Amino acid sequence: MACPVETFLKKHPAEDGHTHTKIGDRNLGIYGGSYHIQQDSIQTFYDLYKKHILIGGREGYYTEKQMEEGPILIDIDFRYSVEIEDRQHKKEHVVDLVQCIMDTISTIKQMNEKTIECYVMERENVHMEEDKTKDGIHIIVNLKMDYTCKLIMREAIMKNVPASWNELPLTNTWEDVFDDSVIRGHSNWQLYGSRKPGREPYRLKQIYVCHNDGSWNIKEKLVTNEWIIQNFENLTARNLNLVQAALCPDMQQKYDEIAKTRQKKTSKSSVKLLEHSVFRNKLSYEINNAEELDEYIEGFMETITSLDYKIKEAYKYVMTLPAEYWGENSYAKWIRVGWALRQTDTRLFPVWVKFSAQSPTFDYSSIPSLHDQWCGFNRSNEGLTLRSILYWSKISNPTQYYEIRKQTISHFIEHSATTNSEYDLATVLYHMFKDVFICVSIHNKKWYEFIDNRWKAIDDGHSLRAKISTEMYECFKEFKMNGPAPSASLDTTKKPSSVAKTAEMLKVTAKKQNIMKEAMEIFYDKDFYAKLNTNEYLLGCNNCVIDFKNKEHRVGRHDDYISMSTGIAYKPIAEYRKSCPEVIKEIEIFMEQLFPNANRRRYMWEHLASTLMGNNLNQSFNVYIGKGKNGKSKLVELMTRVLGEYKSTVPISMITQKRNGIGGTSSEVCQLVGTRYAVMQEPSKGDVINEGIMKEITGGDPIQCRALFQESMVFKPQFKLAVCTNTLFDIKSNDDGTWRRIRVVDFESKFTTNPYKDPEFPIEAYPYQYELDTQIDEKFDIWAPVLLSMLVEITYEKQGHVTECKEVSASSDKYRQSQDVTMEFISACIRIHELPQPMKLKITIIQDAFRNWYSENGGTGNQAGLIKELKETLTKKFGNYPKDGWARISLVE
Repeated sequence: MACPVETFLKKHPAEDGHTHTKIGDRNLGIYGGSYHIQQDSIQTFYDLYKKHILIGGREGYYTEKQMEEGPILIDIDFRYSVEIEDRQHKKEHVVDLVQCIMDTISTIKQMNEKTIECYVMERENVHMEEDKTKDGIHIIVNLKMDYTCKLIMREAIMKNVPASWNELPLTNTWEDVFDDSVIRGHSNWQLYGSRKPGREPYRLKQIYVCHNDGSWNIKEKLVTNEWIIQNFENLTARNLNLVQAALCPDMQQKYDEIAKTRQKKTSKSSVKLLEHSVFRNKLSYEINNAEELDEYIEGFMETITSLDYKIKEAYKYVMTLPAEYWGENSYAKWIRVGWALRQTDTRLFPVWVKFSAQSPTFDYSSIPSLHDQWCGFNRSNEGLTLRSILYWSKISNPTQYYEIRKQTISHFIEHSATTNSEYDLATVLYHMFKDVFICVSIHNKKWYEFIDNRWKAIDDGHSLRAKISTEMYECFKEFKMNGPAPSASLDTTKKPSSVAKTAEMLKVTAKKQNIMKEAMEIFYDKDFYAKLNTNEYLLGCNNCVIDFKNKEHRVGRHDDYISMSTGIAYKPIAEYRKSCPEVIKEIEIFMEQLFPNANRRRYMWEHLASTLMGNNLNQSFNVYIGKGKNGKSKLVELMTRVLGEYKSTVPISMITQKRNGIGGTSSEVCQLVGTRYAVMQEPSKGDVINEGIMKEITGGDPIQCRALFQESMVFKPQFKLAVCTNTLFDIKSNDDGTWRRIRVVDFESKFTTNPYKDPEFPIEAYPYQYELDTQIDEKFDIWAPVLLSMLVEITYEKQGHVTECKEVSASSDKYRQSQDVTMEFISACIRIHELPQPMKLKITIIQDAFRNWYSENGGTGNQAGLIKELKETLTKKFGNYPKDGWARISLVE
């Protein structure tokens, strides 16, 4: 007799998008499926499921798709060596984890006086395989949370839990222990009581009731079968009865940054892939093992024409990648392969399935979820393309890489000899050098060549043109002598004479010119400029690329899309500590003399280090202030040597002009693309900041600009904005959005030829004086690479974040007060009391006192607006005005 659950599901097939799936295994006679259950039918399904699976004892193999905002789902996967036969974690580990989860939640959500429940599930036994032992924990928390908050939570948990779990003899990484795909919503969640075919189901082991009254009070609740049946919906991924809590205010900035990135990555393409539904159903229901997948791939490749050769090429190269890309602990590389395939061609999904199926843990029933993940890929994920796959193949499996490359070139040489057309010859040229050359403008004949870890602009593609008569000619010559490479030939009867005739034409000027004309279209990449220098985690150097996200320096890759360089070589600081510790000491003394105050010095170390990265976490505008002989200009000059092309000088007019925004024909703005450190020229006395523009360029939002005679472009600013000045700007706005960006950094030192003995600089006014080194510039070329290494170490740790400094904040507040007469008046004339005073202070008394104070201090102009602003400031600072006056403030006598 058919199971009523199955009967119900057959009436709810997924035609386009599923809510539930069934995991299949043809070897066990279990057939999978995808279903779509509307919300008004879900309770019927749950009732049938509880009756026949949980109570009736039937086996279930069902999963649920996660919701955009749903309960917190945590999938923990443990991998051990095969010698381990018993569970390694204990209840104490689970309790520590629950406490960590709760502590993390309260940093993200406002949880005071809220109660939530945490459901912990485990299998009865570990699962032993031939080469490993597997175990795991499933956790559900009945708190409503979106994927952005979940990503923040996972990041925090991964920092804190390993310390208390370090005794577990794991063989997988923490990245793999805390399943990323579940947190991101890419994987379905197993319905409680269901299982993978041939496995045990997860069972509810503990319920923790967690109440927050300023700290967490966690109590364990008894687990019973009755509770499970009555509260089954609480154990589902699509539960709607959840506790809700607002985001913590201090988490808003981080939330917005991650949400913005995630929004870009989850935008789905509308492109159909191989008649989407038919193709997907074929993979979902008919492919259950490797043989069926191979048969499908073979048929798929037979449909690919010569015009789409890149699909066959991508398949060949991707299958050369070793286990580090698809095996155990390979998620980070595996997902990047998926991104690169998707960017190359949306039809490559079956190739990604084939690539993924090499893993011994691959489950053919997961193909629908894999397809959902594929459709969610952003078409520009990290700029990964076929070039990326070629590069990975080249470095990890060079023998097969060069064999495939030779076959590809041979294929197109033979075809070009058949047609003898410039287009086909340009196609040969493309397959020889597609990983080295890119055409970025057909109209302007502008090319880029990948040299020394980065892309460099070349005039008219002259270096590629030279290769037509040399390297390309030699390939044709070799083809003539040796014939086509195995598996490459289109026509094995083709006579060598036609190949020889074509080869000779590669030395004819007119022919080469025509080949280059055709090559521009074939090599053209319309998205190249949009990708160039946009990765905020990468910094180009003469000898390498520094990757701050992965905290490593490595050889530059084509898909880094870097054209800028510091202009100096990088070495880890450990090498300089051995070879030239005296230089490190000189730099430290230089910074100590510039910033005698330890807090301000630490702030500046972190601020300067943040200029190496392209993120803008602090969204600050740093004002270096100090009158003459204080080292401001020398510090900027040294940073110019450190950052090279990543440092720009911009006119002060960029933030003082009266226009509404930054756009328009603005070459000075376009030069900031990729810049990490933008230093403005010194302002004149009376220059007024256009706070709208200042917010725009420090806020991290995309900016549109257009260089003269060029098309407009949009870029995300990566630079930290600073100005060296003896005179502060006038800032008319008093809104917090403006002033939270201002950081005033005082340069207090004086460098003179006669420290403490120069009458121009009395010690009372200038307590920090040092001897002037008139030849310090000559040291900068030696200091620059060492300082770069010192800053890299800080950036690895701080990741672009700059810790606030009380001295900098105090100077910034003082600056604000000098620009805000109402705040200046309050600071000078209003006393704040802890207890209510007998005489309450009326607003009319305060206004009269303000008028007198303003006149006595030389104030001019219309006071009416200031009186209105004064009342607003008082209300913001001391609360709404009571009818009979404020009780906790008084006027200074």
